[in-house]
Amino acid sequence: MDKRSLDGTDLDFSVICYGPMRIAQDSSDPNLAEHQRAMRTAIDRGVNFIHSSYEYGVRWMMHDVLIDHPARHDLLHVIKTPVPDWDDPEFSADKLERRIDEALQDLCTDRIALVYWMWRCRPHDEAHRLPLLEKVHDTVIETFERLREKRKVDRVACFPYFPESAAAAMTHPSERLLIA
Repeated sequence: MDKRSLDGTDLDFSVICYGPMRIAQDSSDPNLAEHQRAMRTAIDRGVNFIHSSYEYGVRWMMHDVLIDHPARHDLLHVIKTPVPDWDDPEFSADKLERRIDEALQDLCTDRIALVYWMWRCRPHDEAHRLPLLEKVHDTVIETFERLREKRKVDRVACFPYFPESAAAAMTHPSERLLIA
């Protein structure tokens, strides 16, 4: 499987990503065995780029595949983590770390290679999102630095919704990865 380095990092991701967004919501799914076989096959064929989010409701299925897979320590997990989420009044470092810890456990890994950090708010517009970024940015970066020191995460990238959010996030020296 061909791999590509994420610019500015030492992360070499497979050119194909496995991300089972919402494919098996629970163990009653009639296609569960097929979904698990697809994940095993992807990993067995060299896919090391695994994407997930707690919102997708599939990590339980991924856990069942990863718990005893011989390549599980070679995988680069990428997770989407919205903190603050839509109705959260502010950023919570504790909530972010809980989301990271849940992912570590669910994905049978010791480290998340890349966290797509997104900040949400209502109303879902730039007039509200941009001031929120300015308010929480330093605390977010401090939180990720602490998580990096604990070796729970490697990198963080901003996942903006709109071009203005992307431009605002990129003005901060600590933000140089952008997921669009």
